[in-house]
Amino acid sequence: RYTLSNEFSFPDSQSEEMDQLILDWVLRYGIEMIHIRHLAHFSTGFLAMIHRLNIPVILSFHDFLAISPTIHLIDSSNHFHPEGIQDGITPANNAVLSRRIQTPAPKIDNCLASRWKNLFARQVIPYCRYFVTTCAYARSRLMEHYPELEQRSTNFVIIPHGRDIEPHRYSERTINPSLPIKIFYLGACVILKGGKILEELAELNCKHQLQIHLVGYIQAELQESMNALQSAGRIVIHGERKRKLSKKSDPILLSFPPCARKLGAMP
Repeated sequence: RYTLSNEFSFPDSQSEEMDQLILDWVLRYGIEMIHIRHLAHFSTGFLAMIHRLNIPVILSFHDFLAISPTIHLIDSSNHFHPEGIQDGITPANNAVLSRRIQTPAPKIDNCLASRWKNLFARQVIPYCRYFVTTCAYARSRLMEHYPELEQRSTNFVIIPHGRDIEPHRYSERTINPSLPIKIFYLGACVILKGGKILEELAELNCKHQLQIHLVGYIQAELQESMNALQSAGRIVIHGERKRKLSKKSDPILLSFPPCARKLGAMP
């Protein structure tokens, strides 16, 4: 652990202190490869230093941070901007770097958006050897914004979220047409992650052909409609789950509401 004496600024994302600290750790422990999962709250100057040491760096694009500091391409009115958020969106729209600084982050206008992308184009992408993202759409969108990624496309691979497990053979199961199909939605029910799709699916469930169970946080804009759908019997809401650690050495446990643990009939 190390506490920085000075917080780096938004949106420049530069801290000589942090860059030197990372370099010291890499040298002290003889690191031979670096995999960057996310650069939020990190300085980027250390990448040039690592490059001079000829240590390969893999950069994963977990989201669209490289395009916009909001980390996604949807504005506060839930409109999609494939070119990136650059129309005066305030930090309240999840500007990821604004959460750890004392002064409010500026609005994401055209000037800031250009500076942000120039930062990645100059100080991040040239110093990474390989790139990873999770789907073909994200890969193509990132290459549109950064021509160098397209030029180095052979080093830009897709690895979907998930684990290497044997596929389930659902086709071999017998479906009883007289019983509803059970669907388990686990996670944040927010518009950004398909919350409106779940809402629309529940609205179509007027004949109760589906049994939809939701465990997780519900975005405020969806709460009223989801409550109404539950009252109509079209969805079952079990509440939020919580992560907790009982001991430092124990793995993270998921704590489900008691009612969610009684879904014995769910597959």
